[in-house]
Amino acid sequence: MPDSLAAGFKNFWEAYPRKRSKGQAEKAWAVLKPNRHLLALIADALGRAKASDDWRRDGGTYIPYPATWLRAKGWEDSYEV
Repeated sequence: MPDSLAAGFKNFWEAYPRKRSKGQAEKAWAVLKPNRHLLALIADALGRAKASDDWRRDGGTYIPYPATWLRAKGWEDSYEV
């Protein structure tokens, strides 16, 4: 993984509240190859998702694994706070 791609993933991983299956998340990130614009979209959506009722309910039980969120384009979802 190139340095800029690895740095973007590191930031994503640190911000993501559910730390599971890091290797799968790295693979999904490498396939995605996010540019600066997409990185900003992901960061913004992740902030909204973390504040959403769905992600906060039952101690975070409904937070998807990071690889699942990336493959599903979770940054395009709408979140109710």
